[in-house]
Amino acid sequence: MCVSTWRLHETCSLDGYSLVLAPMTYMLRDGFAERVQEFVHKGGTFVSTYWSGVVNETALCFLGGFPVPLKDVMGLWEEEIDSLGDDHTVPVKIVDKGLEAVFPEAQYTARQLCAIVHPQEDTEVLASYAAEFYHDCPVLTRHPYGKGNAYYVAARMDGEFVDSLVQMLLKKLNLPNAFNEPAQRFAPGISALERHNDQYRYIFLSNYADNEQTFMLNEVYEDMLATDEAKRHVTGLVHIPAYGIYVLRQKL
Repeated sequence: MCVSTWRLHETCSLDGYSLVLAPMTYMLRDGFAERVQEFVHKGGTFVSTYWSGVVNETALCFLGGFPVPLKDVMGLWEEEIDSLGDDHTVPVKIVDKGLEAVFPEAQYTARQLCAIVHPQEDTEVLASYAAEFYHDCPVLTRHPYGKGNAYYVAARMDGEFVDSLVQMLLKKLNLPNAFNEPAQRFAPGISALERHNDQYRYIFLSNYADNEQTFMLNEVYEDMLATDEAKRHVTGLVHIPAYGIYVLRQKL
């Protein structure tokens, strides 16, 4: 989907962001939970997962059901977590019928780590386990908090589930990709990242596949790696060689 992202430390401010993904935040530094609460309350979307909020920054365990400092904003508490063998998986089903278009598969797969969580009354269950003693326990939840929403993923899910979840959030928040267009899935192996200064924005368009791929540019860009001045400006269909890259520049 090639949405430009920034990697944040727990001590960083969350102001200015629409979406924060914080998987497996096992250790929570002082002040981070309060920043998350403020971020979501003001309208942000926060995603957390199993194995979060277990210890503080001195590795002392929180008491009272994980993730203790984030229980109010996440709208649930985690009773226990089960570690599965490599050949053991648990099916997961979507229970919110409104999400069937976003999550098209009949079932998804949880593996390795599966948590049992207890949602609050105002927490929506979007997906749940479909077998074993986990049956009907929540896997994906959404909790409205202030003007925003907090999502919790209670198990290590397969790639199709994660892709669908991210696609749903990007569409819901109307977040653009690196080309400032509506985010959508790109071909496997294609990556695009955007960075900018006061004058230009730069897009790093990469092909991590072992075969040549094509990509459609809907605007004119300056190819910073071009050696032929006649081919300095590119638009339309471009061919990216295996493991190749374009560094594109456009004036703001």
